[in-house]
Amino acid sequence: MSIVQDFYQSNKKEDFLRNLILDGKVDDLLMLSMKSVASDKIIILEMIFKFDSEGLFKEVLLDAMRTNSSEIFSFIAHRDSYPSKFFNDEEFNQLVLKALFMGIDILKIKNIYNRKNPSLVYKMNDYAEERFLARREIPKVIPIFLGESYEII
Repeated sequence: MSIVQDFYQSNKKEDFLRNLILDGKVDDLLMLSMKSVASDKIIILEMIFKFDSEGLFKEVLLDAMRTNSSEIFSFIAHRDSYPSKFFNDEEFNQLVLKALFMGIDILKIKNIYNRKNPSLVYKMNDYAEERFLARREIPKVIPIFLGESYEII
């Protein structure tokens, strides 16, 4: 049987997932996450937050961030400090920028101010400038987050 079939035939999904995480089965969990429905993907993410204290399953979150679902993306961005602990600057910046594009409150991202970096500041200012030049509304969270680093032409 495949990992997906095993998961869906399991009586206790949380126990099944906990065992995969504790056994370090990154590829299995990634495959399962890719093939799961939204509600199960959220259970998978929750279990990673709960049992992966070393960031071994970061790839599962990075893949899950490719979603168009605001529910899943908000869960990743807001639920836990896992992204701020284990994502490198580029990955964290991607999380923040995608949250902006999706209209998700970046100020609710755990430890966002601690992860502020020059590249993120530049990209957020660039995004604000593009919005300004296109005569579109600039998200109010940008100047709040950037503070003195906020630069608009």
